[in-house]
Amino acid sequence: MYKLLLILVCFTCMTCCIGQEKKDLATSYSKDEYLKKSNNQKMVAGILFGIGSTAFIIASTGNISFDAAMPLVIGGGAAILTSIPFFIASGKNKKRAKLATASIDLQPTFNPHQFTVKKIPALSLRFRL
Repeated sequence: MYKLLLILVCFTCMTCCIGQEKKDLATSYSKDEYLKKSNNQKMVAGILFGIGSTAFIIASTGNISFDAAMPLVIGGGAAILTSIPFFIASGKNKKRAKLATASIDLQPTFNPHQFTVKKIPALSLRFRL
């Protein structure tokens, strides 16, 4: 009897979980939110890269002992490696902010007769599919 009751409770919990909808995060952000997120990620990446490079510079001066230099090198390397995904994510969010917008850019065109590059205004309209 207890096994049957336990099985019924488990099946009841499973039927509740199947009906949940997955929220699509890609369509829920606006252009301003993507740009703000991109700027925050770029700032964090710059801070981490600065901390890592400062730690490398301090360790490379040679004025500190070997015991103190190793944590600086390891910590600096970890900070620099951690900054790389933030730079990548910042670029992706900046591209996402541009996707559903119209913009007027200056596109370079090459004139083969004069060997010059001239910039002309071009209207770009992008839709995310």
